[in-house]
Amino acid sequence: MTTYQVISSRLYAFKPGDIVTDIDLIASGVSVAKSLTIGAIIEQVKPTKAPKKYDKTINDETEYTKTMATVTQLGKATVFTVGGVDFNDQLVSIEMTKTFPPLDATTLASTSVDNVAGLENSETSFTLLGSFLTAESIQFAFGDVGTTSVIVYEPLAAAPGASSPRYTHTGGYLSQAPIVVNVGELVQVSLVYSGGSIVQAVA
Repeated sequence: MTTYQVISSRLYAFKPGDIVTDIDLIASGVSVAKSLTIGAIIEQVKPTKAPKKYDKTINDETEYTKTMATVTQLGKATVFTVGGVDFNDQLVSIEMTKTFPPLDATTLASTSVDNVAGLENSETSFTLLGSFLTAESIQFAFGDVGTTSVIVYEPLAAAPGASSPRYTHTGGYLSQAPIVVNVGELVQVSLVYSGGSIVQAVA
C-alpha cells in the first residue's frame, strides 16, 4: 500500500494536504498512474527512514567542572649535586626522565599488542655554566666521563616532603662531555647521564 499527499483537488472527498492511500484514491475514481489525475493532483509520500541504531540524540545538560591548576612555579633548584659535588649555582636547565622500555609480550592468544615493563633505563640531562677552574663544572665533567654518578635534584626547599619532592638518579652513566663555546657568550657544558633508576621521595 502506497501513501500519497494531495497537492490540489477539485473533488469534495479530498483537500490539499490530505494524506491518502492508493485504496482511498481508487475508491474515489482517481487514477494513481497519472501525474495529472481526474480532479486531483497527487504526490507520493516518501516513507520516513527509521533511525539507525547508532543514531543518537544528544540532549545532555549536565554541567562539568574542571579542576584547574591553582599553583604555578618558576623553574628553580635549591639542591643539585652530581657525585656529591654541588653545582646548584651553575645549573641552567635540567631534564630527568624515568623510563621503563616496553617489552613485547604479545602471544597468539592476544587480541592486541601486549607490553610489559623492561629494566628501568632512566636519563638525566642538564646544562651547566662552564668554568675551567679546578673542581668546577668542566674539569669535573671530563673526569666523570666513563663512570656512573648519583644525581640529586630538589626543586624546593625543605625536601623531601609532600609538596617538595626530592629526585635521586642512581647509576647514571656519562659517556661524553661536550663543551659549547661561542663568541661573546658564556661557556656551557651539557651532560647526559643514562641508565640507572630515578626515585622520587616525598617523605
